[in-house]
Amino acid sequence: MIPILVIPFIYTEKLLDPVLIPRFLALAIFLLPFLLLIIRRHSGDKSGQTFAIINNAVFLSYSLLIIVSGISLFYSTNFADGLFEWLKLFLSFIFLLLLVVHFQNSEHFFTQLSKMVSVFSVAISVIGIYQFVQLTGKSELSHSAVYNISATFAHKNLFAQILLFSLPFSIYAALSFKSTFKMIGVLAVLLALCNITLSLSRGVWIAATTAIVATAILALVIEHKESTSILPFRVRLFWPALILVLAVSGSILLYSYLDSFETIQRQVYSIVDAEHTSTKDRLLLWNKSFQLFKEHPLAGHGLGTWKIEILKLGTEGMRSSDNVTFFQRPHNDFVWILTEAGIWGLLAFVALFTMCFYYLGKVLRATQNLNSKRICYLMFMGLISYVLCSSFSFPKERIEHLILLTFIIAPIIIEYNQIKTTKAVNPQLITAGLPILGLVLVLSIAVGIKRINAEYHVSQALQSREKGDWNAMIEHCSLAESAFYRMDPASTPISWYTGLANYNVGKQEEAFLQFQNAYEIHPYHIHVLNNLGTSYEILGNHQQAINYYTKAVKISPYFEEALLNLSVVSYKQGNKDEAYEYIRKVDVKSTNPKFRSIVNIMIIPATEQMIQTVEEQVLKMTIARILNSDEWMYDIHSKSVENDRTFRKQLLMDTFHTLTTEDNILTFNEAERLRAKYGMILL
Repeated sequence: MIPILVIPFIYTEKLLDPVLIPRFLALAIFLLPFLLLIIRRHSGDKSGQTFAIINNAVFLSYSLLIIVSGISLFYSTNFADGLFEWLKLFLSFIFLLLLVVHFQNSEHFFTQLSKMVSVFSVAISVIGIYQFVQLTGKSELSHSAVYNISATFAHKNLFAQILLFSLPFSIYAALSFKSTFKMIGVLAVLLALCNITLSLSRGVWIAATTAIVATAILALVIEHKESTSILPFRVRLFWPALILVLAVSGSILLYSYLDSFETIQRQVYSIVDAEHTSTKDRLLLWNKSFQLFKEHPLAGHGLGTWKIEILKLGTEGMRSSDNVTFFQRPHNDFVWILTEAGIWGLLAFVALFTMCFYYLGKVLRATQNLNSKRICYLMFMGLISYVLCSSFSFPKERIEHLILLTFIIAPIIIEYNQIKTTKAVNPQLITAGLPILGLVLVLSIAVGIKRINAEYHVSQALQSREKGDWNAMIEHCSLAESAFYRMDPASTPISWYTGLANYNVGKQEEAFLQFQNAYEIHPYHIHVLNNLGTSYEILGNHQQAINYYTKAVKISPYFEEALLNLSVVSYKQGNKDEAYEYIRKVDVKSTNPKFRSIVNIMIIPATEQMIQTVEEQVLKMTIARILNSDEWMYDIHSKSVENDRTFRKQLLMDTFHTLTTEDNILTFNEAERLRAKYGMILL
């Protein structure tokens, strides 16, 4: 249980993701001596009865999930990240196994667990409140500003989820303990509800509301049937319900005072608003993920591949169309597993939770022990919370979330073990299995160390990039890339960074090789495609350059760099009209320093052709004046794009406007006659 008091507080800004890999490594290091303790303590058990507690459907489902996911590594195109995901899953499995074996006969397991989780919840809640106070002191409170309230969890939604998963343990402490720990439990509940409300995390609001209501209904139904309590159960629900209402109402009033109640309202309304930015993105991601699933329905694409494969389906209409944001997961663990591990992986994942709910039901029907019932009700609440958060987010990715899931499942298995006799596990299986678990832990530690070192050097490489120190960037990238780490947390290949640095120091051949390596790792990364196209253009292979630029534009239709490059190459190839059509897709407000000069070059042929087309000298002279003004030419291009007109039409319209309104050379009737004459152009 020590991990909950230590691991969630491990944090370093020297890595791109300050928490994920360090906490992974910390959990692996903690579990190794824990495993050795279990081996030593139960080495004399020749009957296998000690491990009988793991002979159940929950561990069977968990094992199947690990096996299916492990098999997918053999065909995954992203083995490095896939292995990391698999090891995280395996670590949580090992932790659960060791926890239930070690504490299966302990009368104080859940009480000690609740105490620790309650202390942990208070600690992170205090950090969250401190960040909130700091935020209100520095600037005006707003929805976007709330993203800075994350405690030690890198994101406000992850912070809110952790508080929600901790809530059942804090409620138990508030209801079951006396004096000090009762107060800690009450404080933990109040602060958790306050932070969850202030986080403006819609997914956690839904999960919390559903979990609390479902648990209350379940408890009312069962207690009403059995009437085991002295006081009516409804009366015993009064104080928890009152605390809930006061904490949430107080938090809403506080936020409304510091910002506005409208922000709360918008968050609530956006839950059912499919056009809301993040909701819309999720729905699109799930739809695209289902398309990926249909490609490999049984086995999936392999662990670690979703973030690569999803890009081939395009980014148009999503936040990722900014070509800076790259979605790393579908914000739904069930969908994530379905696409990477196929239907068999999803069935194993669903079975894991289904069996937990089934065991809870069996215990609640069988036991008359009020404490056991209380534990089951609260773990039901925790499990509902986790399943719902998994439907809107990605708790399976985060170590602290997996630790709390283990804390939720372990009491369920232990309570079920009290009412159900299970068969002993074959001692030979235990003898063979425990060393395998040890090897997995050793591998996890090795991978964790390797990935921490790699991510540190990637972080240093990015700092070198900002400074323009390309040689240092090359060195850091060479130290970062390995078989265990090939892409950064944004799924950009390390070899792309190496190629970029080589390109900037003039080593074009080396840059070309690195961009090719990056393409093999991530063939749908638009920056990889764009730079590889540029390398081919430098080598004189214009058609290959066009092919790669086109691939990038197919994924992201408004990707400026690729459109500009595609336009230039097409222009060089003599396809001037096609070149201009590409440039028209670029936002006229683009801040790209090359954009205006390229536009003006592209529209010169059309302008010169217009001078040849018109017969009147006054028109020729006016268009020539326009041609000699870069600012005027660009203004006409901008208006043609904004008004969805051809450039030639806009050019002629501006010419008539200049001659009639500004220069007063043409009368209205003369202008109308010329408009009629050149009507085909103006259509």
